[in-house]
Amino acid sequence: MQSFKQLSYREKGTAWKRFHLVLFDDEYEFFMDVKKVWKMSLAKVIAYCMDNVLFEFLAILDGMGDDDYTDNYRHSGYTFCFYKEEDIVCCKFYWGPHPDILRKAQTGQ
Repeated sequence: MQSFKQLSYREKGTAWKRFHLVLFDDEYEFFMDVKKVWKMSLAKVIAYCMDNVLFEFLAILDGMGDDDYTDNYRHSGYTFCFYKEEDIVCCKFYWGPHPDILRKAQTGQ
């Protein structure tokens, strides 16, 4: 990840098809943050994920039983926090439950 890098797009002239994508509000916010962090357009993020993780993801789904499809909370743990480090204001994104919540859940506090 590089700071102050320009947004990159898919290469011109590559074959692609247009499709209609509907995002929920939380998904839209998630992808806008991914766009800022990865410095890629949404189309390039989708292309990257299809090229690099699609088959692994499908293999995981294929190996799941019918009872494993119970996670319907969808980004509910999506949070961020601001902090200072050596007088520099920083922002940390959590795309899942915050680590403090997980620690408390594991210890039963």
